[in-house]
Amino acid sequence: FGEAMVALAQKDPNIVAVSAAMPVGTGLTEFAGRFPGRFFDVGIAEEHALTMAAGMASGGLRPVVAIYSTFLQRGYDQILHDICLQRLPVVLAVDRAGLVGDDGETHQGVYDAAFLSTMPNMTVYSPATQQELVHMLTLALSRGEPAAVRYPRGSLMQAVSAQPVEKGVWEELEPVAEKTVIATGAMVAVALPVCRRLGAGLVNARTIRPMDESLLARVKRTAKLVVVMEEGVDCLGLRAAAALAQVPVARMCVPADPVSQA
Repeated sequence: FGEAMVALAQKDPNIVAVSAAMPVGTGLTEFAGRFPGRFFDVGIAEEHALTMAAGMASGGLRPVVAIYSTFLQRGYDQILHDICLQRLPVVLAVDRAGLVGDDGETHQGVYDAAFLSTMPNMTVYSPATQQELVHMLTLALSRGEPAAVRYPRGSLMQAVSAQPVEKGVWEELEPVAEKTVIATGAMVAVALPVCRRLGAGLVNARTIRPMDESLLARVKRTAKLVVVMEEGVDCLGLRAAAALAQVPVARMCVPADPVSQA
């Protein structure tokens, strides 16, 4: 993410980065050093970071706000009112999305996809590979609309195909079959070897919102069992199950109960 931000900023002087007291953790240290006049650390004030980004966007800039998933919850109202309702081109870089292990019970990033997916005009990208993360960030900035790119703590796997990233278009990594898995984000790497071993279909749900209605229609015609895998509370699985109607859907997700730390 940090390398992509520097590369994109070199090409577009309107790109700015905003952090809420986490420039090191979000990988923006190099960006801050290269573009000190285009980097803004507002301290532990996520709400302010988001409203300030909305103001920047309304003035013609292209802000990227990098915040850990668990802290993004503090800015729910600002995302909805100041960014989404006004259709402002603010990109949310949602770091630490999913389970975070040693960060503790209060820091699990399992809610962002669910609450962002309910907001008007918001696109939620979910990269499965390092390369997709870069492509999705680039695409989100180019489209000039509210968007979130959510990715886990640590690193993602390397590219497994060359299909270009498009908004609302999922990727068929293994042909849709009677047994098909729909996975998103880091769960794609978990599902891939299993699907290949069992001969099951595998769909990489690159955007949690919007969903790929065309591919879902094909899954509905072909599959007799679908498994949806996501590293968060029930969101994509619930919506996919509604779209697939009579097809049995097993939803593998994080339970609503707090994720305890051993």
